[in-house]
Amino acid sequence: MNKATPNIQEILSNHGYRIVQCLENKYFPSVLLVYSSSFNENYVCKVVTKRIKYEKEIHALTVLDHPNIIRLYSHFEDSDTFFLILEYCQGGSLEDLIKHHARPKQDKIINYTKQIVAALKYIHSKNIVHHDLKPSNILFDKYGRIKIADFGLSCAYKQNSSNYYVGSYGYLSPEQRANHVFDPFVADIWSLGVTIYFMTCGFNPFLQQKNGLKIFIPMYVEKTLVNIITGTLEEDPSKRISLNDIQAYLLSNPKLTIPSTSWYGIPAMKSIEMSPKVSQIRPGKSTIIRV
Repeated sequence: MNKATPNIQEILSNHGYRIVQCLENKYFPSVLLVYSSSFNENYVCKVVTKRIKYEKEIHALTVLDHPNIIRLYSHFEDSDTFFLILEYCQGGSLEDLIKHHARPKQDKIINYTKQIVAALKYIHSKNIVHHDLKPSNILFDKYGRIKIADFGLSCAYKQNSSNYYVGSYGYLSPEQRANHVFDPFVADIWSLGVTIYFMTCGFNPFLQQKNGLKIFIPMYVEKTLVNIITGTLEEDPSKRISLNDIQAYLLSNPKLTIPSTSWYGIPAMKSIEMSPKVSQIRPGKSTIIRV
């Protein structure tokens, strides 16, 4: 749907919304920027055919209330279409930021990571798994705050096991790719690790890999981020670092690496004291290579 049909315009008007424009979105084309005269505010309206099951997203966003999770303000439907009125994040996505501008500075990456971890920990506390955490689903509001979005693949769980194999290929955990019964909460942590790697290095390390899980981390990357990437991208899910441990590590204000010398303009690294919780995490079959 490249433009709103008269029927959609009428339905939105009946609910007090005026279409401002159709938003470009390669992942989901039926996204509109709408204006509410009642609240003098712009919102995003996601228009979803009922052929697509979106009850899970509505359920998740109705349950979740966190400053780093996109907010669902309203939802309504007609005979064959859902309308989701969502918070407008005018800062764009993390993917757009990195692809069209530049990788954030590492202190900013750590700050973003803190916000994402806090939101993901809250999501899991409600027994919900996102199932599609990736840079294009992490948005920025007008104040530059992180907002996790797109809960279309999310699912509520009563136990820590699943055979619900969904998500974006480059962000799927090894146990999901192997079609094993897996812990979906731990699989979300793998997706978090790939996202942090993308922020840090500017690309997804697994999209073109066919043999094994080799993770190349440049020498200029802060040890704090290296530790977190290593812990989250542990191939053995039983050894993968937990969100609690990541949060404790980030909140402990560990001593960061001080750049000493440079090689072709890239700062070298000094050793630092690693958090005991993180230092206990050892890579399994994944290979961490500093380059």
